Amino acid sequence: MSTSATLVYTIELVPPLSLAQLLTAVEAVELDETDMAQLGATLTSDSSAIVGQTVERTIVFNISSAAFNENFPSADNQQASPFVNLYTTALGGALGMVVVASPPAIA
Repeated sequence: MSTSATLVYTIELVPPLSLAQLLTAVEAVELDETDMAQLGATLTSDSSAIVGQTVERTIVFNISSAAFNENFPSADNQQASPFVNLYTTALGGALGMVVVASPPAIA
């Protein structure tokens, strides 16, 4: 049974912002995890970091609950489906920038 879903969002630097300003802006965007909690996934970490000329925001959910596994069985390889582009629009809209989501990593 899988225990975590890791989501990584990458935002490229757009002048005139500095990387430090972009990092601050990315960290300031509040994301609502209520829908995921209702599905049985709980937020375990939310962090941002400068990576090269980009900022990455990494969000990890615990998906080991019985409720989550009933809704998204690991046997059917469906555990990543609720996380695909989960916060892409929210981040992009709040920042006014293009946000690229990596495929969710289920472990």
